[in-house]
Amino acid sequence: MIHGEVVRMRLNPEELMACADVIKASGVQVDNMSLSLMCRVALMILVRSAMEQGQIEKRDGFDYSRIIEPYKRAPAKIRVRVAHTLNLAEMQRAALDMPTQLGVLPLKQAPLAVTEEDKARSRTAVEQALQADGQSDEQIARTLGKKNVRARVDPRKLRFDELKFKSEQSPENMEAREFKELRKLGRELGESVAAQSA
Repeated sequence: MIHGEVVRMRLNPEELMACADVIKASGVQVDNMSLSLMCRVALMILVRSAMEQGQIEKRDGFDYSRIIEPYKRAPAKIRVRVAHTLNLAEMQRAALDMPTQLGVLPLKQAPLAVTEEDKARSRTAVEQALQADGQSDEQIARTLGKKNVRARVDPRKLRFDELKFKSEQSPENMEAREFKELRKLGRELGESVAAQSA
């Protein structure tokens, strides 16, 4: 699961083809990509490119709430009306043979050129990620050249430790079902549990 927000949008054919062109030009094209994943990766490439060119500011994440909150503040009814107004503006521009986008980024530098080296680096990263899929943590570490990859922890062990700590520190607050769950997890994990009851 990737952190962030889930957004829903409709793209016109020209924008979808442009996203596919961005993916292809940057060397990140992967077989069997979904349409939404292709659009997300293309948007990520464009955003990063704009940051590298200095057209938009690089953020550290601490001002996330302040920046995003205004776009989530209005009631749904008003947000729908705003979306409808912007869609109408795009359609009117298209009817007048104008570009449908409602704004452009000011160019502060020459357009970013994607070199063959950039494409090769992207292809290598994608291939390594695909090869790592389904491997153990140690194999992934070797594939990606990383050290000290944290081993996965069995969620049953985490729950067992939580219940065991609670039973030792505050047994009067343990419910009967929690004692039962503790004993069951102890049997599954081969851990010893003190004989206690609710």
